[in-house]
Amino acid sequence: MSLLVDHDAAAQNGNVNSVEAAGSLCDQEQTSKSMGLPGLIVLAGILIVFLTAHSLANRFEPYIREQAIQYLQKSKAPTR
Repeated sequence: MSLLVDHDAAAQNGNVNSVEAAGSLCDQEQTSKSMGLPGLIVLAGILIVFLTAHSLANRFEPYIREQAIQYLQKSKAPTR
């Protein structure tokens, strides 16, 4: 017996179990398809966060590097 059953054909033949089985199969397919969209949204959100963090790191890295160099040069200066 095939799991894929036409709703109309099963209803005309009076096979109620086939109609119920086909209905539950359609519900399972719809649930798995609807779960894909939230997953894509979460994936896109994570990607945006990583790209933003990378961009900000590249923007502030030269400033932080310069501050560190100045601090280290200042601390190496001989004191009298």
